[in-house]
Amino acid sequence: MSRSIDLAVIPGDGIGQEVVAQGLKVLNAVLPQDV
Repeated sequence: MSRSIDLAVIPGDGIGQEVVAQGLKVLNAVLPQDV
């Protein structure tokens, strides 16, 4: 079964930019590449 995920990522000011960048690295590492 295939499913899609729509995810909006908006880095904020302050620590938001660093947190978003690291969060995207984690998501890219754990999600299957065909999602």
